[in-house]
Amino acid sequence: MRLLAILPVRSGSKSIPNKNIAKLNGEPLLSYVINAAKNITEIEDFVVTSDSNKYLEIAKRYCDNLILRNRPKNLSNDNTPDIPVLIDALEYVENFLKKKYTHIIQLHATSPFLREEHLSQALKKFVCSNADSMVSVKSASEIPPFKIKKLLNNYLVPAINGLNEFTTSRRQDNNNFYIRNGSFYLLEVENLYKGKLWGEKVLPYVMDKYDSIDINDLFDLEVASIIMKNKK
Repeated sequence: MRLLAILPVRSGSKSIPNKNIAKLNGEPLLSYVINAAKNITEIEDFVVTSDSNKYLEIAKRYCDNLILRNRPKNLSNDNTPDIPVLIDALEYVENFLKKKYTHIIQLHATSPFLREEHLSQALKKFVCSNADSMVSVKSASEIPPFKIKKLLNNYLVPAINGLNEFTTSRRQDNNNFYIRNGSFYLLEVENLYKGKLWGEKVLPYVMDKYDSIDINDLFDLEVASIIMKNKK
């Protein structure tokens, strides 16, 4: 496996101004995932892709070996999907270093509780498997699919046809349900060019609810700050 880590950090967040560099316990948000990934031996190279020179300069402070990609403007819009950004970063690094990768791992700055030990464990598990991809997940026992509803003519109906619910269920009866937590996606380059972030044989990497905190708004940032202080 020849693995490239890619960290997209676009500027212009609306929920939190400059979210990817917002301070969390005195450090910019993106620093946590950089510190988690920079010493992983299975990762050959690590690129940060951004539309902001400021973001790239801040990222570089936390890892001298980072490759910086100032992404094109057409890949910096609010509605730009992940896959074109990842392909652009991959091809930039391959052209820059004159080498090819078999796999990429997409990381997210909004997952500050992702640690080096998580990535190390996940990659060891993946290398020893026949999987073509791996996705970080957390338990969805509290919100299994049949609990999710939508409004139809002002009445609640199952969000997914066929998943009817006629009474309540116990959380411990729903332990086989998982939801993506957004920490990372590990996949073959071949699948990326097919427009996929995972393949047919997807291994889970299960993280607990605290380490799965995803920073989307100020509430998440405040909760993360409290948990981080209590962990010290």
